[in-house]
Amino acid sequence: MEISTPKFDALKDDFNKKYELMSGFACDYARIESEKVKIERKRVDAKLQRVENYRERSKINDLQILTKDTSNMNPRQLQDYDFLCGVIRDKYGLN
Repeated sequence: MEISTPKFDALKDDFNKKYELMSGFACDYARIESEKVKIERKRVDAKLQRVENYRERSKINDLQILTKDTSNMNPRQLQDYDFLCGVIRDKYGLN
């Protein structure tokens, strides 16, 4: 048996409107949070790419140092160069 009075129907309609409004808010909140996660993921991916690019540039620079022509270096430059090459070799486990 269902109760139906004008006051009850008005309360029921009011409840249904509020429920729909809250459901809409919940959906909007979930969508916004999902977008935040996507944006954060893109930010982290970009940062990881920058780190990878830095590592690649570092490897290229290290290789350029290791293959540098030393024929025109003075004794002090050769000493510094040998030290730097040792650091680079240690970095890559080449010693």
